[in-house]
Amino acid sequence: MEVAWRAWLAVRRKWARSLTLLLIMCLIFAALISGAVVRKSISELKKTLNKNFHAGFTLRAGRGLIKDSEAQKILKVQGVQKANFQADELLEVPRYKLVEGNGSGVTLDHKEEKQTLVASFISESAEIEEFLNGKYEIVKGRGISEGAENEVLIHEEFATLNQIQVGDEVEVGLYKKKLKLKVVGVFSGKDSQQTFRAEMIENRFLVGIKTLGRLKKNLEYQLVKYLVNDPKRVNEVIGSVKKLDLDWKELNLENNFAKKETIYQTIENVEKLLAKILVGVSMMGILVLGFVLLFWFRGRIHEIGTLLAIGKTKANIFWQMLIELIIIATLCFGPAIFLGNISAGALTEKIMSEANPDQSGNTTDVVLGRKQLDLLDYLGVYMCGGAVILLAVGGASVSVMRLKPKAILTKMK
Repeated sequence: MEVAWRAWLAVRRKWARSLTLLLIMCLIFAALISGAVVRKSISELKKTLNKNFHAGFTLRAGRGLIKDSEAQKILKVQGVQKANFQADELLEVPRYKLVEGNGSGVTLDHKEEKQTLVASFISESAEIEEFLNGKYEIVKGRGISEGAENEVLIHEEFATLNQIQVGDEVEVGLYKKKLKLKVVGVFSGKDSQQTFRAEMIENRFLVGIKTLGRLKKNLEYQLVKYLVNDPKRVNEVIGSVKKLDLDWKELNLENNFAKKETIYQTIENVEKLLAKILVGVSMMGILVLGFVLLFWFRGRIHEIGTLLAIGKTKANIFWQMLIELIIIATLCFGPAIFLGNISAGALTEKIMSEANPDQSGNTTDVVLGRKQLDLLDYLGVYMCGGAVILLAVGGASVSVMRLKPKAILTKMK
């Protein structure tokens, strides 16, 4: 107790010295917190990919659309388990406001433009590529499940603008018929590729494909995602599909697993870069803090000698100084949390741009949604920072603490 009290008095009385150490430690903790945020974001993205991804292939339309008869032929191929269909249609939404763009997109004259938006009629929202790679994320409610009818998933900005809650019904028009769709979930995400207001993801509706089937006899799709029973047989199944009598000049087929490998390669590169950054930050922290503490110890040689003269052991003195640093570290941890979370976004963007295997610098394949650290995460960061401090103080104290008490007392003169 006496050691802790002496440490607290030393921190209070030597405020300039304490402030210098506080600033250095704050930067170290902030860097570690930024790294922890990125690491947790990567971990959550990998969990999402492993949970939702199923081996298979995607059929995309070329200049035209994929006929339902063509899609059903592929579904009957041996080894194909199921399909996720997607058909885009224009919905009339005269009762609702549309989210406006940032001014860089193309917008028609509102007097001539009908109040419409694009609705993607799908089998399952979980199988949409943007939900798999983290670009979109459900923030309220749930997604569209297989067999869903008259259910819709809307963007959070559209929901906020029109004061729509999960469980509400929205009235829309399609093929001159009025529909009531129940809002089962709200999602977030951005997509800079759309230029028209009606095409913006903020104004996009995701609706169960069964709803469209009641209104349209001959369905046509923009894309169909097929899942296979055995991941090892993906290429074999694709080979069987390509033998079907279809107009392959107007159809594009791609292996989903090949795209997943690219995503995982990007994530692996991010993890390697992050590990290097964290090791570099730790080493730099040890060196800088150790250098400062080296002069800190030498500047306190008179104090150390006095304590030895009144019977205090070197271990007792070392513990006092270590407690001083723990007090300073605790005081700086709050500001470091704030600073670390602010800088996490910039760190993520920097790492993603360097880690993406696409040499063009395009990072749209993988989107890291920033995750918040919990109490255990912050405790882990504090312990890691504490280890850096311990190594620094251990190295810096050697020059003084290795001396015998008599030698220390001699240096006081």
